[in-house]
Amino acid sequence: MILVNRTAMILYPKQVLYDWANKTFKEEFDYGTTDPYEHDSGTVFLIEEQDAPADFEVWIENNYEYFFAVMLEHWTPEPSLWPQEMNYPMFRDWFHVVIHTMVADCEEEPLLREDDE
Repeated sequence: MILVNRTAMILYPKQVLYDWANKTFKEEFDYGTTDPYEHDSGTVFLIEEQDAPADFEVWIENNYEYFFAVMLEHWTPEPSLWPQEMNYPMFRDWFHVVIHTMVADCEEEPLLREDDE
């Protein structure tokens, strides 16, 4: 096992994202639960390490637009269908943000990045 110099940030959709999807796509999606700990609907991002827990909040607030866009692209790559005004409070309303500061690579085979293939 090797610790890596990254932090795992996991974004889990909240009900408001599902409400937006149902309204936008005029479909009724069945998600089961919106409890982030009861299903595998989160997306894991490896982000830079921070010196203190409070620094994560600052980092996320400075970078939320990128992650908001990535998460909405899961639903549609068409930005015209996204909410018109996206801000940090809205991001926090739409996603549970979970931080894990200890990230270990437990496999012997080296990591492959998509760009490496």
